[in-house]
Amino acid sequence: MTAPATWAIDEHLDPVHLNSRIYQANKALATPCHAILWGSPDYSYTGSSSVGAVHFSSGVANGMTVRASGSNRTGAVVTEAGWYSVELNLTAQVDGGTPDSHFIAFVMVNGFYSGRGIFTARSFYQQSAYVHRLLDLKAGDVITAAVFTDAGRKVSFGLTDASCRLSASRISDSPWEDAPALPPLKTWQPRELATPAIFNEQVRDVQKFLRNPPHFSLTRSKSATIAGGTTTNLPWDNDSLYGFTASKNSSGEIIGVRPNFPGRYLIHGQICGKLDKSVGHLCIYVKRNSSTKGMGVAQYENSSYMDSTLATTVVDLSVTDVISTDVYVSAGRTGHITDTAEQQLASVLLGYWIGATT
Repeated sequence: MTAPATWAIDEHLDPVHLNSRIYQANKALATPCHAILWGSPDYSYTGSSSVGAVHFSSGVANGMTVRASGSNRTGAVVTEAGWYSVELNLTAQVDGGTPDSHFIAFVMVNGFYSGRGIFTARSFYQQSAYVHRLLDLKAGDVITAAVFTDAGRKVSFGLTDASCRLSASRISDSPWEDAPALPPLKTWQPRELATPAIFNEQVRDVQKFLRNPPHFSLTRSKSATIAGGTTTNLPWDNDSLYGFTASKNSSGEIIGVRPNFPGRYLIHGQICGKLDKSVGHLCIYVKRNSSTKGMGVAQYENSSYMDSTLATTVVDLSVTDVISTDVYVSAGRTGHITDTAEQQLASVLLGYWIGATT
């Protein structure tokens, strides 16, 4: 994608310039690189010490390449570097547990783990596992999906055609540029003078912002012990902030983030852990200031198994609004959140600009 050009005095507004600087640039912004793989062939994976590759039935792409092996779609190849929103949803039946099993989905980049979702599945029932990450990807990177369950268990796919889906969509340049704020869009008048200042504001600066929208991703590298019966703020300690500012507590942990630019944002929060007693709830609340804008609930049936809860929402944010997460554990239970490296890799708070509010 060609960088937005700066317009100068006495520049010719001929079709070549207008098509390259406006039409081609805006077309690329309107049709970002993406790939979608969906559907699941009828096959199974047996739990062992290794993860199993996930296959898909169909795939489409724009500005990316879908990898295929025979009739299966196995992954997507990045053509243009950038920040990508990558989502994976797997639905399958896991049998062989007594009665529970772990059902873990992985997003892989070049064969390395880049995100995971950990869930508990019960024998004879279908279960979904979900992963969402913002990833800084380079041209040539290969995105694939994988699955894991406990030894002796069997994961059966192909239950419904739409049961599995892997998608990647480019949301921003990389490296990210701290572009000017999105200017108010102008209505042109008859016989108005087309000056460089107007073209730079209405063309160049708009394109710069849309190529570099604000986004953030937070993870945890510490264990959190949550007492049951009380809603508690869950801080984060690793951050990738682009157009966002962090609020921290006295320990240096991130208790919230606020955007440097107003707009409409997609926010996703997901946490993984265990409860000390079987049967209980773990809730996550995505908050704008003190108001809950998204909530997810997981029911823990077995204290020996990890599970996750998640919430995704769309919120309008001003530059003074703060996004944070609270958690709640059922009274009489204690939650151990992000207690292991696996649970930490399955927990995230992320968000990105998806549009203006006016």
